[in-house]
Amino acid sequence: MDNLQGEMSENFSDRIKAARQRLGLSQSQAARKWGFPKQTISAWEKGLRNPAGLYLKKLERVLKRIESS
Repeated sequence: MDNLQGEMSENFSDRIKAARQRLGLSQSQAARKWGFPKQTISAWEKGLRNPAGLYLKKLERVLKRIESS
């Protein structure tokens, strides 16, 4: 994994987990609310996978909305 990809993983994993916790949601609850599979949210939070394509765009919108509130 190169540095840029590693930084992306850390950035998204931290942001996703913080946003979910800020709302007081479990991973399963966040998955239902945000429209992602629970396993995908878990993998993102652990830094095992990075959001891509439409998931990336949707996740950015979700995170921006939560972080600006």
